[in-house]
Amino acid sequence: MGKSTVLGCAVLLIAGIAAAPVVVADTPSVGGNEARHARDAPLPARRQVVTSQVQWEQWLRSPERAASPFARLDAQRQAAFSHSLVFRDGMLVSYDHDILLPFFAAADAYQVLGVFGLEHELAFLPGVRLESVADRDALHAASSRLAARHNPFAVTEIRDAVAAGDWQPAQRWSQD
Repeated sequence: MGKSTVLGCAVLLIAGIAAAPVVVADTPSVGGNEARHARDAPLPARRQVVTSQVQWEQWLRSPERAASPFARLDAQRQAAFSHSLVFRDGMLVSYDHDILLPFFAAADAYQVLGVFGLEHELAFLPGVRLESVADRDALHAASSRLAARHNPFAVTEIRDAVAAGDWQPAQRWSQD
């Protein structure tokens, strides 16, 4: 191969990688107007990521907590979840997801994990319930963020599986 051929291939490769997120974002989803409106509705934005036990206790007293799905848990479960939190080096490193999953579908769990900046972990949690379009969107958002970090082309496969209803929340994928 000549230098011009190699250069042309390199340019196409770089342009293709740069265009992949645009193509993925512009692809229409399956499901009609209801799914489109639910998808276009923004997921609740978090104000600040909780990175310590002190910040968690402050969050528990904040108005943001009252508006979150966490407020629907009874006091005993809230206390159990709070006691399961382990923070190190400015981030949550451990928590008991078994306290949350029986009571929350994917969209609610996504919001609670978002308090800690761990929305992407929703893709790994076993037994996440998908009961609505919002739940599918939350799982898609979590999966997309996770996959995009490691492989920008994996987003397409995950999005298609979620849209088709074939995504299994407990399913794990490997990076080959």
